[in-house]
Amino acid sequence: MLLATHASSWRSFVTLMPVLAVGLVIYAVGQGQHELAQSWVVYLGVAAVTVPGVVVPWLVNRRVSRTPVVPLAQARPGYVTLRGRAAALPGANLVSPDGNECVWFVHAPNYRKGQRYQIDDSARLFILVDGEQRCLVDPVGAEIEGAKQASKGGHERVLVAGDVLQVTGTFTATGGALAARHPDVQPLAALPAIGAAGASAPCFIWVGQGDVPLYGLALRVNAVLMALALGAAAWFFRAGS
Repeated sequence: MLLATHASSWRSFVTLMPVLAVGLVIYAVGQGQHELAQSWVVYLGVAAVTVPGVVVPWLVNRRVSRTPVVPLAQARPGYVTLRGRAAALPGANLVSPDGNECVWFVHAPNYRKGQRYQIDDSARLFILVDGEQRCLVDPVGAEIEGAKQASKGGHERVLVAGDVLQVTGTFTATGGALAARHPDVQPLAALPAIGAAGASAPCFIWVGQGDVPLYGLALRVNAVLMALALGAAAWFFRAGS
């Protein structure tokens, strides 16, 4: 599951749009609107939706694959990919609303507050450890995938100390700017830091290594959906001519 911390992820939304579009068509047909199943216009519309659904994950995977994976000790300021293990800030263990000790959480209880679902997530920095080297990780604005389900209802997911992570983002030689916003990390301001630097330099954090899993899978699925939708549109267009 992909989660965007303190930001709605337009990339994940666009990536999932083709599946949502197909689901809506299937639902409509199931409700008795059988003419939709034979409309070339509907299939052409689904194909149009799959285009950004293919382009966006392709661009994400391309950017991540072209971003150098470097040992933390050799990282230089700029856009990089780091690998290591998650660790909590010294003396600052984080406990989620459900009581799980972690380094990051997202909590989405199954109730409504007003007209919107209340979603709480952690903005606290944590540490990436690579051998003897340490780096501050800023989850604000990051897209996080692979977080463990930590509740029976599935409404809370966490990253815990020891998780093997891959982090792609903007690396800085010191965390001074972060320390200015997070007084509790002032003693660690000399450590390097990595995180998002605006829409043009997103941050991806995921458990494991390789491509960002959601985008890699979505690219293949959406490409198949696009081919099937185009084929169906062509078939029913010729059949109706």
